[in-house]
Amino acid sequence: MKHILVIIVFISLFIFSCTPASLFYYDFAMSNPFTNDDMSYSDEKIDAKFSISRTSINFQIRNKTNEVLKIIWDEGAIIQNGRSKRITHSGVNYINRGNYQPPTIIPANTRIDDSAIPTENVYFREAYGTWFEKDLFIIKSRQSESTKAILNQKGQKFSLYLPISYQGNNINYNFEFVIKDVAKLSNEAFSIE
Repeated sequence: MKHILVIIVFISLFIFSCTPASLFYYDFAMSNPFTNDDMSYSDEKIDAKFSISRTSINFQIRNKTNEVLKIIWDEGAIIQNGRSKRITHSGVNYINRGNYQPPTIIPANTRIDDSAIPTENVYFREAYGTWFEKDLFIIKSRQSESTKAILNQKGQKFSLYLPISYQGNNINYNFEFVIKDVAKLSNEAFSIE
């Protein structure tokens, strides 16, 4: 009887690991402070352009002023599902992601390219001896309930809260994005970790 149970468990695991996974594609737009599909923002101090990758919010910010701007990372956040999540950015060693992050200086009339990722989405796997990043949104599923939950994310909003210091005062930018669409891409057999 014990052997039959072990065989049933083994067969179930084998079947599940060979079940094709559905992959999903997300389409985003900016919804605040301006609604636009090109995910850009401009005011008298900055021009900003955004893109969303699997794991991060990527951006380019151009300082339009004749003064230095500073991004205050320790006060920034990604807000997702009503939760404020501390962020880290390009150039920070993941082992130091929870420590103080000095401001990024944007000299007058220059630009930076950077990205923000929730610190809680970064983790170390001993077995591989390296760091990994969780996806911002679920992109693959094997179960119909998960597929429905993923497709129901259409219309969901999330934001990048990014305080920028100008002449000693913080300008609290809150760039809000919306999931315009979620589409099922394909079914391919591969294992999901």
